[in-house]
Amino acid sequence: MADEIADIIFTLSCLANSQKISLDESWKKMIEKYEKRDSERFKKKE
Repeated sequence: MADEIADIIFTLSCLANSQKISLDESWKKMIEKYEKRDSERFKKKE
């Protein structure tokens, strides 16, 4: 299963590259979205 997931990640990164999509910027936007949406959803471990 791990190999198949790695294949999917590789393929998606190749697709993003071919479409001139910055995965760094996309990742940052996605993290910001989830941090805002889920800020009260989980208790932070201290």
